[in-house]
Amino acid sequence: MENLKRELAVVIGISSQMGTNVAIRYAAAGAMLVIADASEKNLAAVEKKIKEGGGDVISIIADTSSESGVKKVIQIAKERYGKPNFVVIMPSG
Repeated sequence: MENLKRELAVVIGISSQMGTNVAIRYAAAGAMLVIADASEKNLAAVEKKIKEGGGDVISIIADTSSESGVKKVIQIAKERYGKPNFVVIMPSG
């Protein structure tokens, strides 16, 4: 992945290993991250891993299986950082 400094990536649904890997790859490339999931435990683990690697991340607990939950996450990301450059929505279940 190219250098993504000053880019914002929103990764919704990080419970799956694929979602976690996507978030970690964006962080490694230097992107600011907003990660979201319904599982507080999974969010905390991924957020910790990203921060330990020097990444800039916030996590949001949300119902990522609903349209309103996804919209909420994107709105929070916009309020915090501005318009996202990347939005990745991983399937749940």
